[in-house]
Amino acid sequence: MVTICVLERARVMKKITNRDREKLKVAVEESNKFSKLWTEYGKSKMYFSMIVGLSIIICIVIYFLVNS
Repeated sequence: MVTICVLERARVMKKITNRDREKLKVAVEESNKFSKLWTEYGKSKMYFSMIVGLSIIICIVIYFLVNS
């Protein structure tokens, strides 16, 4: 009787861990997707800020050339 109870408990625990493992796998995949999106967003933001910075510098240079 005790061994049956222990085996049943072990089986239930195994089911729970398998389910949790699946959830964990899904969560890891979601976080990987999010981090990929974040790096893509970061790259595009960096390029955008570089372009804006360069255009501001060019405008300042042209302004000084015109005024001198």
